[in-house]
Amino acid sequence: MWIEFTIALTTTSIVRRNDEVSAQGTDTAPRPSLIVNELAPILVITPRTVTGVPLSTSKLLILTNGVTPIFPSCHATTVAETTATNNTMMSNTVVVDIFFFLGIQIPIAVNTNPLKIITLGKANTKGSTTLLYVVVMDVSERYVRLCGEVSNFTKAKTGVSFVDAYIGPENLDPEKQSKNRAPEEFVHDIQELVDQVKGDVDTPLRSEHLVGECRSMVVTVEWLNGKDITYADLVQGLFNIPLKRFSESVIDKKIEDLEEALQKYQGTDLRDRVDAFTKEGEISGADLKQLVERDLQTKALEVGNLFQKKVYSLIGTSVTDNGVEYQTVTDTPWSGYNWYQKGFKSLNQFNIDVTFNKNSLQSVIYHEYEHHVSNLWREKYFRESGNLELAVVPLHTGRCVISEGTADTAKEFLGVVEEDPHIEIADALYTLRRMTSINAATMLNAEGKSTEEAIEYMFERGYRTEKSAKGSMGFIGPKMADGRPNFWAPYVFTYFFGRTDFVLPTFNKAVQEDELAKFYQTLYLNPYSGSSVTWRKAFDWLN
Repeated sequence: MWIEFTIALTTTSIVRRNDEVSAQGTDTAPRPSLIVNELAPILVITPRTVTGVPLSTSKLLILTNGVTPIFPSCHATTVAETTATNNTMMSNTVVVDIFFFLGIQIPIAVNTNPLKIITLGKANTKGSTTLLYVVVMDVSERYVRLCGEVSNFTKAKTGVSFVDAYIGPENLDPEKQSKNRAPEEFVHDIQELVDQVKGDVDTPLRSEHLVGECRSMVVTVEWLNGKDITYADLVQGLFNIPLKRFSESVIDKKIEDLEEALQKYQGTDLRDRVDAFTKEGEISGADLKQLVERDLQTKALEVGNLFQKKVYSLIGTSVTDNGVEYQTVTDTPWSGYNWYQKGFKSLNQFNIDVTFNKNSLQSVIYHEYEHHVSNLWREKYFRESGNLELAVVPLHTGRCVISEGTADTAKEFLGVVEEDPHIEIADALYTLRRMTSINAATMLNAEGKSTEEAIEYMFERGYRTEKSAKGSMGFIGPKMADGRPNFWAPYVFTYFFGRTDFVLPTFNKAVQEDELAKFYQTLYLNPYSGSSVTWRKAFDWLN
């Protein structure tokens, strides 16, 4: 990657060495030397044209040998600690933002390792020597820092952090990143990072994955900062999937499937039979708390063993698994959540305000445990590769589409065939409710329908209880009760379409082609496959 820099003085007195040389981004590279008029020892360097390196992250590091430089019209920040370059301790160091100044040009190549200090040139004056350096932040570190800033912004706006989990070094922890910058500033930085990724990252899948994540971040910030954006554009921009509303004829067919599954239940109409089935396995409150914290903990061990037997054995390697802890919570917009913890472990929480069905709860266990498994492999890859961007598990990007899709396909991964007719009914009801939730979300966010109309639709067409339908508003409605934007409003699309449009058809093709081992290796050993942006390219070997 080449940057064209301008070097200039406060006067026009400057002579460039005749034998033009270029620093190649290493400490041993030849350096252009400049003879500077002793009356004008102030040197300024600025990029005129840049390929791949954002202007805002380019810094000029000046070693002054005890002489404090003066940079008019330039913001300067003194660096307290010394910096080692060329095996020399540098003191009295000043970092300045580069700004445009007319002068001559020299081409240089920049190596963008984390905070790599690259010698650009040297200027000799009477009594002192000024060395020029540029510091360019590594793509991965810059991405992590920006994720932290976006996360702090979304938390202030909605109460929900953009970063779902973080497993990286403490100094880059999202909560330690800036909370004060204007959103327009870090949107600009994210857009510049996209250019840097394209210039610096030479692994196509990794590059496309990072670019996709960055673009989703921009949409997230602009949406929550008040940009007028349609719901369809929001879903597309965040998740790289189109907004789809199911026709009522398709919903009718799912209702017919449910009616057939419920034939043995007595009742004058389908509503009576759904109610009878629901009440038969209903569990909530203290009983649910006991089930989650005792029985589900045991069930999780069984599911973990299944993953070892059915998936890891085909991958050909294993991953550390320090287990899942189950807890119950109240007052959340979701029914269950996997909180991945650093160190190959997870915390799975269930909302006991929600009434569960014992039969449908089995599917939830598989779903949440697959989230845990996916993040185990992510952490393993991060530790082995050192790619910092993998230390962040973000929300509202293409990653979520595949994450929810694989979680909803966990039973197929494990070869779980439910012979219990209750499970068959629960699955039919689950599919119908997923689809009608998507339609209700579209009604609320795209069609301007009222909350009452959406609740009625979910009650009538999704065969929910009125309490359940009302409870869903906290997840799919455009606003929270306090009037703030609802961070989760577009998320409902990730589950169904992640499974049906991405994961399940690819999995089925792998089964047909006897390529399950390679399927799991692609999915779990390469975390850059896990995005709606990169999925098809990652699995193009199967087509």
